[in-house]
Amino acid sequence: MKRLHLATFVSLFILIAFSTILIGQKSYDTLSFFNSDFSTEEAEKEFVKAIQANTNKAHEKAKLIAQAFVDYSIDKNDPTLKKTSCHQLGLIYFHDTQYDSALICLNQAKNLAIEQQDTLALVNIKRSLGAVYLSTKKGELAINYFNESLELAKDISDSVSMAKALNNLSILSSQAQEYENALNYLKRALDLKIAFAPKPEQISTLINIGINYTHLGSLDKAEDYLNRAKDIAIEYNEQKKLAEIWNHLANTFITMKDYDRADDAFQSSIAISTKLNDQVQLALTTKLYAEHLMNLEKWGEAETNLESIVDQFKDNSAIITEIYYDLGKIAYETKDIKKAEKYLNKAVSSSDNPKGETLAKAYNLLSLISYLNEDYELAYHHLRISNIMDDSISKTVNTDRLRELRVKYNSYNDSETIENLIEIAELKEKEKEKSKFYFIITFSLFIITLAVAITLARQASFRRKQSNELSNQIDENLKKTKDLIEAHKLAEEGLKVKSEFIAMVSHEIRTPMNAIIGMSSLLADTNLDDYQRNYLNNISISSNNLLILLNDILDFSRVEAGKVSIKLQPADLNKELKHVVNMFEPLAQEKDLDFEVTLDKDIPSVAFIDAPRLRQVVVNLLSNAIKFTHEGFVKLTVKVIKTEPTLNGSMVTLRFEVQDSGIGVPKNKQNEIFSSFNQLDSKVSRQYSGVGLGLSISQGILGMMGSSIQLESEFARGSTFWFDLKIKAEKDNKMPIPSSGTTKVKFDKELGVTCPLKILIAEDNEINQKLLQINLNKMGYNPMIVSNGQEALDQIKIQQFDIIFMDVQMPVLDGVSATKEIVRMYGKNKPIIIAVTANAMGTDKQSYIQAGMDDYISKPFTTSEIESCLRNWYVHINSQE
Repeated sequence: MKRLHLATFVSLFILIAFSTILIGQKSYDTLSFFNSDFSTEEAEKEFVKAIQANTNKAHEKAKLIAQAFVDYSIDKNDPTLKKTSCHQLGLIYFHDTQYDSALICLNQAKNLAIEQQDTLALVNIKRSLGAVYLSTKKGELAINYFNESLELAKDISDSVSMAKALNNLSILSSQAQEYENALNYLKRALDLKIAFAPKPEQISTLINIGINYTHLGSLDKAEDYLNRAKDIAIEYNEQKKLAEIWNHLANTFITMKDYDRADDAFQSSIAISTKLNDQVQLALTTKLYAEHLMNLEKWGEAETNLESIVDQFKDNSAIITEIYYDLGKIAYETKDIKKAEKYLNKAVSSSDNPKGETLAKAYNLLSLISYLNEDYELAYHHLRISNIMDDSISKTVNTDRLRELRVKYNSYNDSETIENLIEIAELKEKEKEKSKFYFIITFSLFIITLAVAITLARQASFRRKQSNELSNQIDENLKKTKDLIEAHKLAEEGLKVKSEFIAMVSHEIRTPMNAIIGMSSLLADTNLDDYQRNYLNNISISSNNLLILLNDILDFSRVEAGKVSIKLQPADLNKELKHVVNMFEPLAQEKDLDFEVTLDKDIPSVAFIDAPRLRQVVVNLLSNAIKFTHEGFVKLTVKVIKTEPTLNGSMVTLRFEVQDSGIGVPKNKQNEIFSSFNQLDSKVSRQYSGVGLGLSISQGILGMMGSSIQLESEFARGSTFWFDLKIKAEKDNKMPIPSSGTTKVKFDKELGVTCPLKILIAEDNEINQKLLQINLNKMGYNPMIVSNGQEALDQIKIQQFDIIFMDVQMPVLDGVSATKEIVRMYGKNKPIIIAVTANAMGTDKQSYIQAGMDDYISKPFTTSEIESCLRNWYVHINSQE
């Protein structure tokens, strides 16, 4: 089973690595149209041409080209190419409704255009930003960007861009039902397009003018403008636009009550969409046509059309709600009440707009159905919901119906109550008569036996009650004790299983990770071209990120099990904080964030703290702040808020505060984010990396230090995380303060000459065998390799070795069992045995030493660790001689 698990994990990691390489190659293959002789302008034109060729036909390919071009522009360090690629990628994200990603790309393009003073590009980028804010219902921001785009277009006399900005402003006016104002914008845009733009550019503006005239009731003018758009679409073979125009003409004909022409228009649109195989447009047209048939009370035809498009809109809550409502209304009108109720309930459950008109109409119709079923209570509640949600339903009619239902509902309850009371009264009369009869019979007997029976009865009753209570209490206590014992046993078993599972997963993941990280390190020491080094850096970054994730899970497990201990040692707090700041400054600069750091001058120079743990908390808070902030600032403030003098120094209370202008946390989610494996929502989980352990681990660490993280946040406006920590500070400390950094051992290729050793490697994983062998070869050693503990025993009998690198988990005979056998056979004359294990919990080190092993290195190991280990044991071996 172990070998099966190991093989599975190795195969998985090889597949991931191979896929990563293929994806990287595919990404850059999309740039094959670039020629090394291209200028920046020529490359930019070729890129835009490739995007336009694929956007409508192969959207995913267009996105791949755009992303590849961003990488290409970064590699070439060309801000002009980067500006264009970011703009195009932002437009593709906008098309996919990934608005946050679109804003990030478009803002990067905007900043580059401002730096380059490229006004023409800035016109188009600001118009694109306005379109994103228009789609996200942020009208004021949309108006600002559209107006800025319009003014810039005027400054450079770009008539086409002016027309596009005016067209966008008209959409905002139409949404506000300011149709006259919208027409003013559109007619100015049309004049500019007629004068300066290609003729097909006029189609969208003519359509919008026709729609606004329809809203105003000027149907002849609406038809005239839509016909002009239709003629241009026919002339230039714009079939997709032509299908849309026929739909708008059909709506205009319906408003004119010219139903024959409306029917012909719908059929023309359906025929074009069918020919183009445009399933989305075909489904939307079918829905509009079905609603037209419903108005004509052609229920059967309407139902057939609607049922044919249900599956296409199941993921669009707004449209599927309307379709289910229409199907429910058709069933109601055709007297199929059960079917109507089924579809209307589907409309209610699928809607995500609690104030939608369609939802209100669905509740209104459900109220009528409940009324027909004489369920007045349900009818009353449905109508109340509908009346609250939709003001468009006649208040007078609803008020009258509510009053009628209330009277019927209350009358029904009152009559039911009266019947119950009458029945209860009759029963009481019968019981009363029976009681009189029995009283006469039993009274004489009661008088005779009263003197003796009352005393015995009371004593027996008291003793029986006391005995029963005592017995029940004993049974209850026994049951509780048994339940507690069982629960404790299950908890211990659960903890044991969890610990074993984490140890197993750690070993299985770290074994292939050791190969990936080690081989990457060896590959980096070879001659590579720029592309190969870039791919290698990506592999190294990904494997290190995976190691960070694994360490987070292990840290969480330690905190949860209470196995994290706080070690207070003297440390230079200022240096520790500056080290953290230096880590995050490049990340903040990369995202163009203002990174402000304020450290109080009174922060003690020598403080007794657990520096690594405190640094881990601050790193987690800063990492989250930069990760969730797209523009604005991130601030780190550390200040002294209280000082209490002591015999040799003081007790200082410090406040650590991290503030950002990022996405913020809603009030109802602020407690949840401190829970394990919890993030803001699924979208955030997809957009930002991580599993939601950082805050949980930090809260656990601070809890052991007597503190906790506090939060103030407003959604979409930023957050402030802070905590207060009380520490011991000394005036004069003569103890050396340990450094938080590590010393890198210089790689010595002649180590095998200066420290000659005979080495045996016992490792069952072939890649890790090669990794350890290559490292030792580069140091001048020629080790022997075996695949399990039994083979190691066999080799020791044949020849003598100075050092054995012994993997702990191996088939046939594991490393611990093999070590015990070597100790039994050779005693003190055994070779030095160094445990090589992927166990990252650190709990088994003592057991390895007790089994007879001399040292311990953990996967993934580094070249420096191996070299240091060999030097130390060479000195030890020679000192014994």
